[in-house]
Amino acid sequence: MSSWDGKLDNKSQPELLSDCSKLVESLVQEQQDSGMDVTEQSDITDRAVSVLTFYSKCRAVKYGRGNGWTEIIKPLLTLQLNRADLYNCFYAIQSRYIPRADLSGHVSAAPYHMLRLLLLYHDPELCSFLDTCKITIRSFASKWFSTLFASHCTTAVASAIWDVYLQKSDSFFILFLALVILVNSKDQVSSSLFIVSVVAADNTFRRSFLVENFTFFYKTLF
Repeated sequence: MSSWDGKLDNKSQPELLSDCSKLVESLVQEQQDSGMDVTEQSDITDRAVSVLTFYSKCRAVKYGRGNGWTEIIKPLLTLQLNRADLYNCFYAIQSRYIPRADLSGHVSAAPYHMLRLLLLYHDPELCSFLDTCKITIRSFASKWFSTLFASHCTTAVASAIWDVYLQKSDSFFILFLALVILVNSKDQVSSSLFIVSVVAADNTFRRSFLVENFTFFYKTLF
């Protein structure tokens, strides 16, 4: 980050600052025994804002809520890295392990097609069930992929998952993690949705219902 001029002047800066402040607050709540004072919280917030701002400028990618950046940087903040090391770690994860969403629709959809093919091979019944409900893999897996599951876990659980994931050093390993989650939750999701899929005519309701179930059963696996 030696080339950065230190200016926090992105168009989305207020939104970024607000999200980073909320991020640090949630981190403090998770680590209540850390004894973190106000000065330390402010310092961590400044580091997070600086890293994400610099990344946004360098990559020419606009920050937006839901892009997974704050979820990715949250476990890294617990490592107490300096600003340069924090940026390098964040950049490495983003560039190596996170599927890019800023490319053409065909390219950015490829990871979800791959996961569907894996599911079709290992559990064709569940894959057919999702297709029948008109629920795409992307509708619930996009957040898994963009945050390496950190969006649905506590920081401690996310760190444990990342330990295994980063040791594998395989960007495709996330597909198999997602596959295990789907297959392991098959019975619960299928049974809880069976009546809904028959009775409810609203596809939006069925889709949100399934997403909630997958999220719930994902949390119970770890």
